[in-house]
Amino acid sequence: MNEMNGTGIRLRELNFELLKAVLKVYPGGVTKQFLAEKTGLSLATCGTLVTELVKTGEVLESARSASGGGRPPRLYTYNNTYAMSALLHPAVENGVRILTCCVADAAGRIIWRESHSPGVIDFGTLAGALATAAERFPVRAAAVSFPGPVRNGLPASRELPELDGQNLTGRLQERFGFAVCLDNDMNFAAAGYYNRFVRHAEKSLCYLSFPPGRYPGGGIIVDGRLTRGFSGFAGEVSFLSFGISRGQQALRLANRNGLIGQIVDTLAALAAVVNPEIVVLAGELPEESMREPVMKLSRELIPAEHLPALVFRGDPLDDCLFGMSLAAQELLAPPVRLVRRR
Repeated sequence: MNEMNGTGIRLRELNFELLKAVLKVYPGGVTKQFLAEKTGLSLATCGTLVTELVKTGEVLESARSASGGGRPPRLYTYNNTYAMSALLHPAVENGVRILTCCVADAAGRIIWRESHSPGVIDFGTLAGALATAAERFPVRAAAVSFPGPVRNGLPASRELPELDGQNLTGRLQERFGFAVCLDNDMNFAAAGYYNRFVRHAEKSLCYLSFPPGRYPGGGIIVDGRLTRGFSGFAGEVSFLSFGISRGQQALRLANRNGLIGQIVDTLAALAAVVNPEIVVLAGELPEESMREPVMKLSRELIPAEHLPALVFRGDPLDDCLFGMSLAAQELLAPPVRLVRRR
């Protein structure tokens, strides 16, 4: 029996991921020759690997019409429904617990979505929702968001005390047999927005959410990389006190002028520490009509050349879910970066 050493197995896995990375970039289908040119692998290697992926169903094969007679070349596309991910988004809105459960394909498209309001969102609630998703779809990984800091994989939040300190990923992985990741909801939202609209520029971005009746939160991306900090506390912008107590901050956020002032102070602090090129203002409270007063007051605190561009985003849930789908897909395979060959 022929045996392959660890290095050979690892190289083979990386070659598979390299092929799949190219296929995902070209959903219209590509030939084996095209794959060889883009990956730098030999045509024979590409042919062998693609054939194996077709057999498993992860890659789909089709023929295109011949342009000049003869045998038409085969086209290969990645099957986005082969490996799906389940997304669990627990939240508290206006004092009501809401659990949103989704299933996304490999491209991040939501193909199933369900929300309900359980009295308690504990481990059993999350496990039940994940079981429902796994019964209906070929789920191979899952992502769980959390409305608060996550340190060493353990959530910490006053909003959902029933989940505080719970080893959710370990317990869910043990029960379902596939990989699960957990992160702060604003980190997922920042990553989701960045990868949808900014990713090729490697810019710095702050994603801030101002929901009604709750303290603001944020996700921070510096030079294209998500920043969590040593204890997962990065982005907890409500702890920027600006000389007032948290109780006073809550009162400030409850009226338009106070909210504008809080946004401006937060922008000034982030400009000095992170220096983002883009700041996304999400949540129900920020409105496009606030742009002019926010920018006017910001110019009094921040030099013009350091002012970030503002994006008013509305509900951050879609960005969060897309970020979760990306994180879940990365659990299935190491990310591969394509570099142009010289």
